[in-house]
Amino acid sequence: MFRRYYLAVHKSVEKRARQSEKARSRNRVWKSKVKTAKAALEKAIEDKKTDLTASLYNNYVSIVDKASSRKVMHKKNASRKKRRMARKINVMGPAT
Repeated sequence: MFRRYYLAVHKSVEKRARQSEKARSRNRVWKSKVKTAKAALEKAIEDKKTDLTASLYNNYVSIVDKASSRKVMHKKNASRKKRRMARKINVMGPAT
């Protein structure tokens, strides 16, 4: 279960390895959620589904903000992701 690249000599090193592994698995879950939401939103943008895009964007922003608040990503990284998606939506144009 634990990836060990070296033999830990101190108890604190063993504990830190356990903590890092738990954090890694938690972070992977949130990063996966962000990527899944992004893929769904980009598909809607590509298909020009303006009605669906708004709700998917709100969902994407929510997931990115939650990941940011859980320290999975930096707050400026989260802001950049949201801004780039908003720009893609704005380029798409209003509903026809």
